[in-house]
Amino acid sequence: MGIDKKIYITSSKSFEDVISLPLLEISFFDEKIDFLDYEAIIFTSQNAIKACEKISKSWREIESYPIGLKTHELALNYNAKSSDLFFSSDGIEFANKVAETLRGKKVLYPRAKKSAHNLKKIFSELGVEIDEITLYKSACQNIDKTVEDDAIVIFTSPKNVECFFQKYGKVKGMEAVAIGKTTEASIPKDIKRHLSEHQTINSCIKKALEVKL
Repeated sequence: MGIDKKIYITSSKSFEDVISLPLLEISFFDEKIDFLDYEAIIFTSQNAIKACEKISKSWREIESYPIGLKTHELALNYNAKSSDLFFSSDGIEFANKVAETLRGKKVLYPRAKKSAHNLKKIFSELGVEIDEITLYKSACQNIDKTVEDDAIVIFTSPKNVECFFQKYGKVKGMEAVAIGKTTEASIPKDIKRHLSEHQTINSCIKKALEVKL
């Protein structure tokens, strides 16, 4: 009889047949931004959109360029102008895709306090100058949940990778499913890793179920 591998996801949301690990606590900063000063906004996370929404609804009037489908869908939920042309599972790849469109425009990049890539430098090297403003931070929070041996863990961001291994260490026999290339790169090299086909939770769960078989 095979091992009954449990599937875990580093998220506060609930999903069928998956155990949620809400490892992150998000705090938003109180900033003032005149969004109408800008011609474009880069969004690399849903939390960046939520941070902008807390400041002013006027961000919705500016063309936004999200890194992934779920971030795009959240922007559309706010009736914002959002482009679906440049999705990527990696920040550097995203910058290379969108740079030509942004060149010559006044661009805002609302970001987390800690980021996996120095996008301001990357965009500058591509001939795009961006205004970088820190609007939120994510911190590890302690949760009262255990992770069993031989677990399949879905990681949804590099910060979640950091928080998971800080709390649980390298769980015996575990395998990892990463939502994107940047997240995958942050997982310890000696952990067996799988990259989700698409940068969505549903795609991650599908991959985890395939790994479980």
